[in-house]
Amino acid sequence: MNVDVTNTVLTWYSASNSLGGFNNDGFIIKQSDSDEFVADRNYVTTVKYFSIDTHTIYPPELEFRWRDYVYNTGSSSNTIINTSRMMATLDNNAGTYRRGSIEKIRINSRPQYPTRVFQTASIYTTNYYLPTASYYAVKDLDTNEFVIDFDTNYTQISADSESSYFTLYMNGLEPERYYQILIKVNIDGETLILDDNYYFKVING
Repeated sequence: MNVDVTNTVLTWYSASNSLGGFNNDGFIIKQSDSDEFVADRNYVTTVKYFSIDTHTIYPPELEFRWRDYVYNTGSSSNTIINTSRMMATLDNNAGTYRRGSIEKIRINSRPQYPTRVFQTASIYTTNYYLPTASYYAVKDLDTNEFVIDFDTNYTQISADSESSYFTLYMNGLEPERYYQILIKVNIDGETLILDDNYYFKVING
């Protein structure tokens, strides 16, 4: 169950800053009156709720979303890749991250079959930027569910003078779990989903 509580949190924030609003007394989760108070006693609905102390993999969570997208390549001479026949790697993926760390995940992309040119350096070392219509997602491999889903506002991939990148806050992920990064690219009239062994683990510490 995913509920938008933005207005509630803003009201709490107003109260904490003497701007009116209501104090933060938490949430009460209940079924609607039409489901709770029905005349037909044979009508039963079941909803499972879990607390933070649950022994399942579904503790409740409050998810914050914000837009941190910046596309500023500075003086870089690298170009945006323009073919769907492409490859992408996460060159600085350490594979293991401590909970609480903030990681800038960099993406190295290039055409699968680069155009032949006469030059002294290898064409396979040239890094390309992903198009602006590129997004990331993170999947929990224990549940096979997205903990960060693709979003055109909040998971758009940024770029700086070095490469395309995005920032992951590891304190928002459950420790001692394995996760997979997926990258969605809209390019050349196609939508690509890249998931070439982009795995990592969050550990306590």
